[in-house]
Amino acid sequence: MQQLPTVQELKNVLVVRGEGSLGDAILSSVCYRALKKSNPQLRITVAAFASAVPYLQALPTVDEVYRLPIKNVLRPNQRWPSLLWHAFKLRRRRFDLVLDSSCKNFYNWRLFKWIIGGNRVFDPFTRPGDFTPEVHVSAREKEMACRLGAHDADNSYDLPVPPAAQARWESFAKTHLNQGHILLNPFGSVPQRCLDKDALQTVLDALSAHGITLPAVVPFVQSRRPEAEALLEGLSYPVFGYETPSVFDLFAAVQSARLVFSPDTAAVHIAAGFGRKTIAFYNNYTVYYGPNNPLAVSILTDRACVSRFNPQDVAAALEKLW
Repeated sequence: MQQLPTVQELKNVLVVRGEGSLGDAILSSVCYRALKKSNPQLRITVAAFASAVPYLQALPTVDEVYRLPIKNVLRPNQRWPSLLWHAFKLRRRRFDLVLDSSCKNFYNWRLFKWIIGGNRVFDPFTRPGDFTPEVHVSAREKEMACRLGAHDADNSYDLPVPPAAQARWESFAKTHLNQGHILLNPFGSVPQRCLDKDALQTVLDALSAHGITLPAVVPFVQSRRPEAEALLEGLSYPVFGYETPSVFDLFAAVQSARLVFSPDTAAVHIAAGFGRKTIAFYNNYTVYYGPNNPLAVSILTDRACVSRFNPQDVAAALEKLW
C-alpha cells in the first residue's frame, strides 16, 4: 500500500497469520499489545489456525479469533476453495487494514489477503523494504507496530496462566516437587526437532555431573503419552512426566522452572517471556527465530537431527548458567 494509516486512525484491523505454530503466535503478541496501548478502541481480529488459536483467544489484546480451515502448516496450492470462501466472507466486513507479519508468499495466501483487503494490505515481510535486517522476529513485530504509529512498544510477550492451569500445576508440584524443578521438553514440531531417549539421558548425565539434583519435569500432550512414557522409562535421574491439557498448563510449568531444556519450539519462547534460564537445541539456528533471551544458551546440533549434539556443549552451557 502506498501510504500507511496511523493506528489512531484505525477502528477495525484484521491480522492474518500464515503460521499456525504456538511459538509464532506468542511472538506476535508484541504487535497486538503495542497497537492496543496506542488505541484502546481499536478492534483487532486475528485469522489463524492450528495450535495458535487457543492462545490467541486468551489474549486480552485480541477481540476476536477467526479460525481458518488449516490443521498444521500452510503449503503452496493448498486449501484453495476454503481459503477463497473465507476470504470473501471476511471481505464483507470491510476491515480498515489487513496486517500480515508472516513471511508466507504463496500465491494462494497472497490472493487470500488481496480478496479481503485489496489495497489495504500491509505485508512488509514478503517483499524487500526498509525494515531492520538480522533482528529477532519480536523486534520485527514491534517495528511493524511502530510503523503504524504505535508508542511505548516493547519486545515482551503476553503469556496468560488461567487459574485452572495454575491450580493443576500447583497440585502436581506439591505432590512431586519440593525445591523446584528443571523443565526438560523433548518434543518439537517435527521429528527432526525432537530429542530422543539417548539425548535425554545425555542431558540428565550432564545435570548429575554438574551436581544438580533437582528433579526434571517432562511435559507432554495427551496424544504423546505413549512416546513420553517410553522416553521416561529407565532413566537414571529423578524425572516426572506432566500431561498438559492446554498450552497454558505448559506456561505454568515453564514459569516456575529453575532451568529449561528444549529443542527449537514454542517452549524456548515461553521461557524467554518468563525470563527463565534456557538451554536450547537448534538444528537450524537463525537470529530471527532464536531465543530472544539473555539467559539462554543455544546449542547447535546436526542439521538432520536435533538429538545429535556435543555433550561438552551441554556441560559448557550449564557452567555458564548454573
